[in-house]
Amino acid sequence: MSIGMGTPRAWALATTAILTERDHERHDLLGGNNNSQKNVTEIKKILSEWWGVNNREDLLNALQWIEGSGHREDFAKLGAYLSSLNDDQLAEIQAKMEGDEQAKHQVKIVRKHYEKLGRKSLLGWDYTRYIALCRWGCLVGYLSEQEAWDRIMPAAAMLQSTFDSWKDFGENYLIGREFWSYEQTARDGQLYRNIYRKLLNNSSSPWNHNPWNMDLRMN
Repeated sequence: MSIGMGTPRAWALATTAILTERDHERHDLLGGNNNSQKNVTEIKKILSEWWGVNNREDLLNALQWIEGSGHREDFAKLGAYLSSLNDDQLAEIQAKMEGDEQAKHQVKIVRKHYEKLGRKSLLGWDYTRYIALCRWGCLVGYLSEQEAWDRIMPAAAMLQSTFDSWKDFGENYLIGREFWSYEQTARDGQLYRNIYRKLLNNSSSPWNHNPWNMDLRMN
């Protein structure tokens, strides 16, 4: 069933708008698409290849991992460690990373953003993926519709209370994605940033149809 814009559920789905645009899915459907056999097969393949999720138990474990740590745990640990080093120690660590582009990239991202983000950490990145997993899990039948909403709405409320605007939230998602993968950032990071700008500036985008400070309480 289509979700009307300007409603709490539409707001919650809009948290995954960058991914939804990237995958050419629909912003107004819980699962992002109708549950045709073709769509179900495609999403099952994505869940398996990118998440190791092949059934309901796998999905619940992935959601639990995000709730408990996600990538923000590694971001926080690395941030705290780098903050404890003096300039000479940092230079020594960086020299040891020569040839490891992923490690060097993560150090660069953490040094640039760790202190500035503070308590926000990578919550935008982690919980965008959490909500996306709920959407996809519902489409393929690993979660019921009610189970998906029961997880999505509290996650959406947490994101709303953590960030100041769609701009602030979307930027956090992009930072998280950069931290996650040097390879993927090099491959299509600019595409994701272009989608982010489109969502901010296009008057018909779900971000502009669903004000950041909307009351998310369900009537």
